[in-house]
Amino acid sequence: MMKNHIPNIIPFPSGAQSSPFFGALASALLPALGYTEETPYFCGPKGSYCIHCNNDCGAKSNLRKNHNLVYHDFQTVTGISLGWVWPEADSAYQTLPGWHDGWRWPDEFFDFLFGFAGLTWKRLSVSAGKDDIFTAVRASVEAGLPVLMKLGIGPDWHVVTGYDDKGKDGIPAEKTYLIPKPPPAE
Repeated sequence: MMKNHIPNIIPFPSGAQSSPFFGALASALLPALGYTEETPYFCGPKGSYCIHCNNDCGAKSNLRKNHNLVYHDFQTVTGISLGWVWPEADSAYQTLPGWHDGWRWPDEFFDFLFGFAGLTWKRLSVSAGKDDIFTAVRASVEAGLPVLMKLGIGPDWHVVTGYDDKGKDGIPAEKTYLIPKPPPAE
């Protein structure tokens, strides 16, 4: 049985999104910032809030349109969209001077990202210990805040939106994962 599933998660990629990190970030930020289907979407081309004018975007939900907006806003504000290769692609080829190769962004980058969103963040690594990681993830999910998680090597980012008693279980979203509940303390 799934516990504390966080609603309003948009699977990613959603539309023309090619960055797994920013796709996951947008998916995690929507519920963290209080976006719902009722949150109005500001249409740049029309210069007003969406009136469902039946353009190409008209069939999409407000939540999905806001996901794309958040995705592109955060790429723009960080300057990542100016690079030819996404940093999380683990490529030594970068067009942004002074950046680390691959997805190993410094804490200052995450400070800026989450500060821009009005949120704080905490980096946990495997060295923190499995129980400590599960406890932190569970506390975040119970507070209604999804967790961005990088598993292994490669570009895959995940959004943790809940947990269950049986361990990893799927929900209807392409890149959204659940994390198992830790064993009871002895």
